[in-house]
Amino acid sequence: MYSTKHIAIFIFTIFSLFSCILADTNKNIPLVVITWDYKDATEKAWDVLHKEGKSALDAIEASCSLCEEMQCRKTVGFGGSPDESGETTLDAMIMDGYNY
Repeated sequence: MYSTKHIAIFIFTIFSLFSCILADTNKNIPLVVITWDYKDATEKAWDVLHKEGKSALDAIEASCSLCEEMQCRKTVGFGGSPDESGETTLDAMIMDGYNY
């Protein structure tokens, strides 16, 4: 029996190979990679990229904003984990290295 980890690695490998093949045809494929299991935030980023046709920067902003609103894992957004001075702060920064 295959574990979830093995299946995820297999799917990632196939997707990576498929992406490399399509890269040769100069077609852009939207891709959303998220490090935690924030399903709603991932879907929001995908919708911004795929359905709305906006930029990756727009997708990141929309996804993070949704997670703040939903208080993902109870550590993001109002009521989340406090900073080093014991206060809950909402601060974020997105850098677009493409322009530099």
